[in-house]
Amino acid sequence: MYLADNTLLQGGKYKIVGHISSGGFGNTYEGVHTMMDTRVAIKEFFPKMFCNRDENTSHITVATQSNRELVEKLRKKFIEEAKAIFKMNHPNIVKVHDIFEENGTAYYVMDYIDGKSLGDIVKQRGALPEADAVVSIRQVADALKYAHSLNRLHLDIKPGNVMVDANGHAMLIDFGASKHYDMESGENTSTLMGVNTKGYAPVEQSTQSFTKFSPATDIYALGATLYKLLTGITPPDANLLMAKEETLTPLSGSISLSTRNAVLKAMTLTRADRPQTVDAFLALLDSKIADSTDEEATVCEEEEKARQAEEARHQAEEQKRKEEEARRAAEEEARRKAEEERKRMEEEENARKAAQKAGSKNVWLWGVIGVIAVVGVIIGVNSSQQISSKTYTANGVSFDMMMVEAGTFTMGATSEMKDPYDDEKPTHKVTITNDYYLGKTEVTQALWKAVMGNNPSNFKGDNLPVENVSWNDCQKFISKLNSMTGQNFRLPTEAEWEFAARGGNNSNHYQYSGSNKLGDVAWYDGNSGSKTHAVATKLPNELGLYDMSGNVCEWCSDWYDNYSSSSQTNPTGPSSGSNRVYRGGSWFDDAGRCRVSRRSRDAPVSRRDDLGLRLVLVP
Repeated sequence: MYLADNTLLQGGKYKIVGHISSGGFGNTYEGVHTMMDTRVAIKEFFPKMFCNRDENTSHITVATQSNRELVEKLRKKFIEEAKAIFKMNHPNIVKVHDIFEENGTAYYVMDYIDGKSLGDIVKQRGALPEADAVVSIRQVADALKYAHSLNRLHLDIKPGNVMVDANGHAMLIDFGASKHYDMESGENTSTLMGVNTKGYAPVEQSTQSFTKFSPATDIYALGATLYKLLTGITPPDANLLMAKEETLTPLSGSISLSTRNAVLKAMTLTRADRPQTVDAFLALLDSKIADSTDEEATVCEEEEKARQAEEARHQAEEQKRKEEEARRAAEEEARRKAEEERKRMEEEENARKAAQKAGSKNVWLWGVIGVIAVVGVIIGVNSSQQISSKTYTANGVSFDMMMVEAGTFTMGATSEMKDPYDDEKPTHKVTITNDYYLGKTEVTQALWKAVMGNNPSNFKGDNLPVENVSWNDCQKFISKLNSMTGQNFRLPTEAEWEFAARGGNNSNHYQYSGSNKLGDVAWYDGNSGSKTHAVATKLPNELGLYDMSGNVCEWCSDWYDNYSSSSQTNPTGPSSGSNRVYRGGSWFDDAGRCRVSRRSRDAPVSRRDDLGLRLVLVP
């Protein structure tokens, strides 16, 4: 059992806003430092096999005297370990800021990391590119090297305990199982809490005689974590590997020999045969293995053949799928045209019969009906085009721009926005004095290719949004587009983007662009299948704009900075900075990142497969 939302701790200093996770010895919560108005993570000591919680008081109780003595001993050790972590200071280790006792137990307060764990990233994306996996592992290794220099083992390295923010910065979290040991003897100097994550813990960590500690235990888990990132597969339990009841699936031949060697050496079952330090593990990653044995070469060749065969199978399946989709689409189109022709012929026959029956005296009526019919068409057209649009063409590829009338709105975390982040505050009035046109859709790959002559996107398709483009790349694209069209396209300001995403002067005050039901208007991590989708396949917002929530994030022109509470007119952001703003959320993001008020940022040189652009034009 865990604390209810809105529970106050330390006399109201901290407020619980949500439960993050629970383990055998503790609960982790998302909280708020009420005086600082900042998000924090709060770890609670709660050995659930011994304890209960009073629902009325939140106080923790222990059933028996013997258990009370054990729990009290573990609680004191929990506090001691928290104090040790409090003293740690490393950019890749989560920072502990506060430690206190309450509710008959103990707590410590940490930085809240706005991001996803490596475990969640792999779950969503599958195996990572080798370069990305190694970058993350190097950051974790650097954190471990620092911890080991303080004679502290983590003892629970796994993808779920590594958080990665939007900038790709990896943070090692959850030192709840960490242990201090004597460098000379290897003897444990703190209480073992029984953590043994299958697949990542080495053989020695699961034995009752695990008393001799060394960095090699963490290095096994580090290698197992890298294996997971490279394959998307959780390694078998070390005890099953030792008993030869399971085997480790070989790494792909497309992965460099040095990386494969580092993984296999780190995951050696015998502790003494592993790299004994983080530096030794990193040296394996950095090694240039030029000459492999015949056996290694054969293995690599076989792995490459297997990889190619699997790739060919996937390509054949994809081709079959596309052919089936095309066949179904053709059949549907044929059915639609046949039905239209049937209705047309039926209407003509009915009209002919009516004319014959009425005779010539009613000929004038057909003229009236014709006028009415024409008026009806005009009315229909006008009602469907209440929002003005313009169409432009570049090298044969057309794209639409939708009118956004000038207006005033409240920018930031307005009342309808759930669980806003600090940088969405404070809200402030923004006035945009000029009408402008915003792209009906995100820039497609077809348009990018027509202008640039290349396609940098990871997910290929003419009607898919272009991605994997940096802010700087977007400027080059826009410059060429303007030369072709004689127009003055640019990226939208952050204010222009949010005003349009909210629906401009037609806003219905939705959380997401066009609806409070995200799945109706957006491709996000809950429905995307870990890929982009053709633009304009979800519902538009109030201005006829598509995909302003989800599909790909969209660069804005502004440098990133915190908001001011003062009213602004035509804001363009600060004059300089290190990161540019992007908005809208993507196929990779959860619902919270798809809110119209949500802000994100990255370096202008960054390229990602969930980040693209949308154009703006001021007449």
